[in-house]
Amino acid sequence: MFGKMKKFLPLLITFLIVFLSAAVITAGDTKKDNGEIGLAAESQGPVLGDINGDGLVDVSDAIALFQHSMLPDLFPIDYSGSLDLDKDGLVNISDALRLFQYSMLPDQFPIEWGTEEDTDAALAMEDLKSYIIVRSSFASRDLQRAANSMRNTMTINLGIQLQIKTDSSSAAVPSEYEIQIGKCNREEALEFFGDLKLSDYGYAMVGKKLVICGGSDEATVEAINAFTEAVVMKLNGESDIFFSNADAFIHRATYEIETLTLQGSDISEYTVVYPADNASAESIAEELVKQISQKTGTTLKLKSDEEPSSGREILIGSTNRLEVVPEEGTYRIGAEGDHVYACGVDGTGTYYAMCALAELLLETAESNREVVLEAVQEKEVPMDQSLKAMSFNIYYDSLTKQRKGSVKQTILNYLPDTLGVQEATKEWMSYLNSALGGVYDSVGLGRDGGSNGEHSAIFYKRDRFELIETGTKWMSETPDEVSKFEESSMNRVFTYALLREKKTNEEIMVVNTHLDHTSSAAREKQAAVLIGFLKDYTQYPIVLTGDFNTMPGSRAYRTVTELLADSSEIAEKAEIHGTYGSSVIDYAFVSEENINVSSYRVITEEANGMQPSDHYPLIIESNISK
Repeated sequence: MFGKMKKFLPLLITFLIVFLSAAVITAGDTKKDNGEIGLAAESQGPVLGDINGDGLVDVSDAIALFQHSMLPDLFPIDYSGSLDLDKDGLVNISDALRLFQYSMLPDQFPIEWGTEEDTDAALAMEDLKSYIIVRSSFASRDLQRAANSMRNTMTINLGIQLQIKTDSSSAAVPSEYEIQIGKCNREEALEFFGDLKLSDYGYAMVGKKLVICGGSDEATVEAINAFTEAVVMKLNGESDIFFSNADAFIHRATYEIETLTLQGSDISEYTVVYPADNASAESIAEELVKQISQKTGTTLKLKSDEEPSSGREILIGSTNRLEVVPEEGTYRIGAEGDHVYACGVDGTGTYYAMCALAELLLETAESNREVVLEAVQEKEVPMDQSLKAMSFNIYYDSLTKQRKGSVKQTILNYLPDTLGVQEATKEWMSYLNSALGGVYDSVGLGRDGGSNGEHSAIFYKRDRFELIETGTKWMSETPDEVSKFEESSMNRVFTYALLREKKTNEEIMVVNTHLDHTSSAAREKQAAVLIGFLKDYTQYPIVLTGDFNTMPGSRAYRTVTELLADSSEIAEKAEIHGTYGSSVIDYAFVSEENINVSSYRVITEEANGMQPSDHYPLIIESNISK
């Protein structure tokens, strides 16, 4: 109790000061015949704001609301209207203060009471049977599960089974009776969503629609769980009312940065703009939006420069709004008019420019942050001498919007110099080339020839490397044509890329593969073909990544380690973890005589709200020894 009082102490002091001041000012003007101060009832019916039912709206009503907001069990209220007078989704001291101000000076402090329909909006149990549940077709898997769980709980507790439809299905035409989940394409849901920050969530009737929504999919899951616990699980089939707005609820989260202004304007006034037909810049812009949202709770609108300018904008990359031309090897951040910009010569430079802008905006301990860019900042793009190589089995199936974003974000979080992917289908390759194309080029054919089948492709930073030689080989008796060993369940390939570093002219052989998952005999033969090929390139430093589908110590593993070293064993610092569950079957092997591995790490954290794949990616950092 005392913790709660302490939280609201400043507001309580304000309440008392205003109370005493207003009482002195208005006592002579509002005193009634019976000696009470307040607004007399103008009708025979109930008066909105008359909490204690005495026919007046006065200080005693504000005190009653204050007591109820602090200790609702000790001070219950029998009042049919809404107690959320400031419409923030909560009933607390601020509502009592609002009512007090209104009771003393109604013209100066008016209250929008809303219509009777707004205050008493309710959904009858009988009407619930006609409702459908509508969610976004882009909803995350967790949100889908939460919605299904809520529907199942309704069936068990109430004996009412509702359909769940997406907003792009036959329910695309709005129905009169809907429970709207999350940010779906419904007017009511979008209206409710517009008042939420990232981690805020709640539920309420909006007209005849029941909206259950959060500022993100994760927050919407919290809203669904809260609604299920507070409403659905407390009802039974004998209840007449399923839900009324007297039980509406909004949770307001706290954020590391409560207010952020940029060039004197609130950050919410900005739109983030990226150049059209530049998927890499779009991905970088999305990352900035995400970082701002996580720190402030405000999710900025994102659009391409094909759309017309709309007030204040943050420009990512080279857009048609301003001509920003950094010098080669540099990036710029600055401001001009209504525009703030972060731009590099290429995708890598733009990424570092975005990171610099994000750091300027967000890397602070201040809860109220004011940022002003007064001069153009031009800095060199970092060119680390170390080489970062990542191996990532991205899983061929379930290419949901969230999971694609998770894979992309994992890669951008570490920005490796080379990336070997496994199980990259034609659809995956199309997406990755688009999403990463501003930073990376890729090489590699599908295992069934051309673009068909899964790729064991290699992505490399185009600003750092020049491609000297590349190819895809089939691990079989005929490596130059689509083929397989009899023991193998399917065609298996490796892709190689001989790269020259532009700054140092050093050359490195990068190889990526995926061995068979069913036959150890097949894996032994495939490993032998792979190593036989690499023996012709031992004059170069070699990095070999891949999903080998085999544990350390197996025959296939020993075949590889006759030529190359397991980076997890020779790294100066190694964070070892299973790469597929608790098993280690993904590797990065290197030629130990000319590559020093400083770090090895299996990446286990989520990205974009989920694990990106059924495998954990791994990344090594190394240096070529002279």
